[in-house]
Amino acid sequence: MMIKHFKKGSYKMSAMSIAVLTLLGSVTVASADNNILNPSTDASVSQNVIKKDDDDFKLSDTKYEFDRLDRVHDFVNFEFKVPTYLPSEYNLLNIIVNGVANGTTHRTIDNLVSINFVKDYTGYFAPRKQFEFLVSNETLVPHLKDIYENYHYRSSSNEAINVTVNYSEEPMTISNVNGINLTIKSDHIAEEIIENFGTDSQKVVKLDKPKEKGKKLSKYFIWNNEGIWYGVQYYHKYESIDSPENNTYFEELQKNDIEQMVLSLTNSKNIPKDIYKDKYTSVDEHYDTGIRIYNKKDLIRKI
Repeated sequence: MMIKHFKKGSYKMSAMSIAVLTLLGSVTVASADNNILNPSTDASVSQNVIKKDDDDFKLSDTKYEFDRLDRVHDFVNFEFKVPTYLPSEYNLLNIIVNGVANGTTHRTIDNLVSINFVKDYTGYFAPRKQFEFLVSNETLVPHLKDIYENYHYRSSSNEAINVTVNYSEEPMTISNVNGINLTIKSDHIAEEIIENFGTDSQKVVKLDKPKEKGKKLSKYFIWNNEGIWYGVQYYHKYESIDSPENNTYFEELQKNDIEQMVLSLTNSKNIPKDIYKDKYTSVDEHYDTGIRIYNKKDLIRKI
């Protein structure tokens, strides 16, 4: 079997591989003493076997990534809403369950859904305009603070980067919806370097003088609707001190766009088909050539 991409808890496979697996799964079942199941066996027994097969086949992971909205419903235990209105030319990139977008953190945040929309998308690593829509059945502010405060990483020159974070919160009202404006500023500082990284002699050495590596500024509008918390990251900017090519800037969403998103919230299971197809199916073409497999629905979708 050819595996095109591997990731903990998920697998990316060719359509041919999936077809082979499905055919193998359809082979007649026999008992240990080689008695073949009678085709006339009670239909309820067959249905129970199928249902048990569906229920048992679920690969566990700490975070899940999907390319369409309906797959999320099998992995969250609460109902939530999403906007049917999106700013012009924005479409779905991906949806992360139990975490946030790649590149922000590797931490798992239970009951957090991160829906990422992009504009002018030409490839995953290409510059683009993007914003994040967050959903949780728990208060979002502590989740976001946890994400930023525990964000540590290693630079390309093996420096160990620590992040110092400052927050400000103030009331914010969008079209009679009362919420919070959360601003997060973070400074990225290198205080140590990892020598001989990846070897038996690897060690962490303190730098003589801390080095400023970058600054990040993010702004969120956060509110509660019928017991579920929602958030829009409407501004994001990262400036790298010594690697300008790593700078990121997502255009600031206009207040009018945020207002229309807030007012258009609709149960995520009741999105009109035309809006679902246009806005809640990923524009990232790599999802067309391979899929992440978490349960049987993922396995059979390419057949």
